[in-house]
Amino acid sequence: MAIEYYETALKACIREFKEETGLSVTVSKLLGVNSSGKQKYPNGDQAKSICIFFKVQQLLSGKLIANNSETLELRFFPFD
Repeated sequence: MAIEYYETALKACIREFKEETGLSVTVSKLLGVNSSGKQKYPNGDQAKSICIFFKVQQLLSGKLIANNSETLELRFFPFD
């Protein structure tokens, strides 16, 4: 997930969820934030990852699909 310059983390989550799964959702809660050390890519670029975890509250519309090169499989599981 990448947060665009103009959007909040919450808006990015909703947008990326739609792009990656085909589903439109709302988000109910921030679950946590985790950051990793620096990563260096083969081309020399460096980055630091920050993972933001949200709980999806409500499915608004759409059908669960994995139709892009980044996703192999999608399925739901209980949050325990």
